Amino acid sequence: MAGTMIMVSGMCGAGKSTFAKWLGERLKLPVVNYDRLLRRVKELSPEAAKGGELAYQLFLFELEEHMGCDFIADYIFSVKQVDWLKELTETHGCKTVNVHFDCEPDTAYERYTRRNSEDPAPTRPDVPFELFCEATRQNREFLFGDALIPVDSEDFERVSYEEIFEKVRAALYP
Repeated sequence: MAGTMIMVSGMCGAGKSTFAKWLGERLKLPVVNYDRLLRRVKELSPEAAKGGELAYQLFLFELEEHMGCDFIADYIFSVKQVDWLKELTETHGCKTVNVHFDCEPDTAYERYTRRNSEDPAPTRPDVPFELFCEATRQNREFLFGDALIPVDSEDFERVSYEEIFEKVRAALYP
């Protein structure tokens, strides 16, 4: 195999980025994080950051750059990307492990809006709840990967990073 992409997927506010950072430190692997790229673009040019397209293109570029080695991809993946991801991973012979964080939309929305209100320079716009639900529906349905590790992140107190880590390790080294 030419490396493994560990995707940490789910909707905004599900807990992906915190876990991806922890997992990257634990496994000593690079983390490709869309929000980090969006912040960098916004710092350089707030106008270029609007809509997130430039950061998204940079994210896709970084994914391709990391093919061939083990790495973590932290993004709000959706069913729209399945065909592209399938082609990318097959072309590079890359194995995929999907750690899929999911919670109820109202819980994720509350976390999302709280994070935006606490951030002096939020990376994502405020959106009405109905639009948030519609936009995140496709994130909740993203179940792509050679190994799927579902995580119920409704209550962060009940999420055990160590248990998830053991499942990831079992998927990496069967």
